[in-house]
Amino acid sequence: MGKAKKSFAKARVNPIGVLTSQAAATTTTDRSSQLSLSEQSSSAAKGNSDGLPILKKLESADASDRTWAAASLSNIFMTNPAFRRKMLSLDLVGRLVERLTDDSLEVVCECLGALRNLGTLADPGIDAQMFKKNLHQLPVDLTAKLMWDLSEHIMSLMLSFSESSRTGMTNVNSMDPLPFLMSFLSTPDERIPPACRVLAGQCLYTITDENDGCTRRVRSRSDYIETLCGVLETKPKLLKGMRELPVFAGGVLYHVVTLDSKSHPTTAELVKTLPTTLLGVLADQLPNESEVESIINKAVSQARLINLDVTVLATDKRSKASSAAIQALGELENSVISLQVNLELLANLFTQEQAKTESGSGDSKPVDPSQDNGDGEELAGDSDADMEEDDDLDEEDLDDMDQLAAGDNDGEVDESLSSRIVDLFVKRVLPRALAWLTTTGPYMAALPVEASEVNEETDALAASTLTSFQRALHVVQLRALGCLNNFLLTMAEPQNRAWFASAAQNGGRDLTPSYWTQLFALADDVAQTTPQQERFTSALDYPRFQQEALDTILGCLWSIGRGCDGQVPVNGAQVQSLCQTVLNPVFPAALKVKCVGILGQVARRQPGHIAENRLIGDFLVHQIIDQETQRLANLPSNRSSSYDPTPLEYIFQAIDAIYEIYGDAEFDYDRPVFVEQNYLNILRQRQAQLKRLVKTVDKRTHGPIRKRIEEVYMSYAAFIAYKDEERKRK
Repeated sequence: MGKAKKSFAKARVNPIGVLTSQAAATTTTDRSSQLSLSEQSSSAAKGNSDGLPILKKLESADASDRTWAAASLSNIFMTNPAFRRKMLSLDLVGRLVERLTDDSLEVVCECLGALRNLGTLADPGIDAQMFKKNLHQLPVDLTAKLMWDLSEHIMSLMLSFSESSRTGMTNVNSMDPLPFLMSFLSTPDERIPPACRVLAGQCLYTITDENDGCTRRVRSRSDYIETLCGVLETKPKLLKGMRELPVFAGGVLYHVVTLDSKSHPTTAELVKTLPTTLLGVLADQLPNESEVESIINKAVSQARLINLDVTVLATDKRSKASSAAIQALGELENSVISLQVNLELLANLFTQEQAKTESGSGDSKPVDPSQDNGDGEELAGDSDADMEEDDDLDEEDLDDMDQLAAGDNDGEVDESLSSRIVDLFVKRVLPRALAWLTTTGPYMAALPVEASEVNEETDALAASTLTSFQRALHVVQLRALGCLNNFLLTMAEPQNRAWFASAAQNGGRDLTPSYWTQLFALADDVAQTTPQQERFTSALDYPRFQQEALDTILGCLWSIGRGCDGQVPVNGAQVQSLCQTVLNPVFPAALKVKCVGILGQVARRQPGHIAENRLIGDFLVHQIIDQETQRLANLPSNRSSSYDPTPLEYIFQAIDAIYEIYGDAEFDYDRPVFVEQNYLNILRQRQAQLKRLVKTVDKRTHGPIRKRIEEVYMSYAAFIAYKDEERKRK
């Protein structure tokens, strides 16, 4: 039996170093494969990762794909050293670090887990790569970012809840959010993002608005008041990225000092100094004309960019462009919201002063009770067969109305407004508010974009951003109008009317004509803007905005006419425009009342305006009092709860204007217009019909309107009796 040959586990070393043919072939194959793998690794390291789907997934546009890729890499390279070495040669650490700034939190967490797993291998080479990529600092920054993002989300939820309903406000109050919010304003740490500070200020402003409980807690903390005052007085150069913050801080302080009339030790000094300080800060924060134009131009360009047709840009490029535009519009919206709050506070400053002045003085003409008794008794005692169930004007009603008419004489006139506040407002606020209105006037309806509608491919976020910005723009326009209206309304009070004359004497002769001309042009732009089809929001939003804007503009015009005693630069075209607005069935009765009031103001101009007075008088007497009264009187009587008596308001406003215009025979237009046009007979003929129209309004359902038209009717009857006596004396 032969001897078995011993087999070795590995090849023995060839002592003479000469390769056999088989060994040479094997060695050549191994070297070729090693060279091929090295070349592949080198090529991939230079960025050619086309053959590695998992790396493609890591950079996918889909967040779920990126999450899956990061988790898969973490699992595979922990169990496969060869795969790990290959991935490390393809800059795996750099790719994972790059994903730490991903928008998806799941992707960030998976990438952090993969990097942690790599760190547990105790490989000096891997640790060196991580240190080189600044990974020792990135998790700290990432944690801070997550903390600020979370805080921002919490404050946004508070803001949303507070603005939604009273229930939401109550829930926010139960959270006691003041320490959390004030910490962002009181902490001088520069690491707090400016956006978080601004949002905290906005949230504080919202939750202290008409929220006595929260406002009292702020007032009770002297450190809170001190912090807010410090923010309000911060120099603009120190407000990098926080220009809006002093506006919100001033708003919170305004809510605190106007909480109630009782003085409080914490705010006793603040009540004296806040109006002037706040007005100065708010005036500085208002954008000038060039800044307004810049905001609008940016908004229009971004709206057009979002609305580009898909054929213009490739899908991926268009997506990136739209994202940048959405972000830009969002930043613009934040600045516009701050401007909205600014203008709201400026308007409130004069609303508060107006309330003080109105409490002690008035401008209504008292009715002579001796002239009312006869006709008032006739109205109260009259009862038609078809009106037996009506609540007649009894003696108690007449006594109440006499007291109301004579009540304006009680009390003394308060002192005029602070000249410093008025001067600041006129020189620094009104020009910028008007600049905002005149610059944004063409955009009262919608932002102009080249495409007629938002493309179907435009995502919901883009459409929502456009809608949100458009609404914010509309609100700012209304706030600017309200700011101007409150100022003019306050200055038109009897104790402040000297301002209109002093403005002209102090070199401001073009002030009132300028306001009148600009506002009337703006009213024409708004009235002529037709609601467009649904683009950014429902088309029903636009008419409502137009009505609110027109109502405020007409209020401004009425205040100017009242303050100047009708001496305004009105022309025939403007008179015709006001008359057409009254006759237009599209406009609500409230707007028509304002138009009739303005016509009554400008018709009183004298001397030398007889032709315009006749034009206005014929319109009020013939088309409103005569024709409209007959039309409404011939309608079937309706006393149901759904009956709308608002059309009567502008008719009785026209009656009120008539006896204001023609109340004195010495006016230069009284004889050529009132007497020669036979207005008195027309007014007398409509007296019975107007009395029946008064009775169609149920006092229980429409009490304020009933009381108003009753007062006007009583004065109307007294006016007819007075003009009869006046004619007899002539």
